[in-house]
Order: sequence, then structure tokens, then C-alpha cells
Amino acid sequence: GIMLDDILAGIMTLIILHLINIYFLSKLD
Repeated sequence: GIMLDDILAGIMTLIILHLINIYFLSKLD
């Protein structure tokens, strides 16, 4: 349970950081 939650939290964090990165890169353009 805890391991799966940690993995899902890590994936969600990576996705959010990726979306934020795309947002700022497109804004700088």
C-alpha cells in the first residue's frame, strides 16, 4: 500500500513538473 502510494505520488509529481515546464517554455516562446 505505502510503496504503491509512493510510486503514484512520484509519477504525479513528474507529470505536474513536466506540464509546468511545457507551460513556461511555451510562454517564453
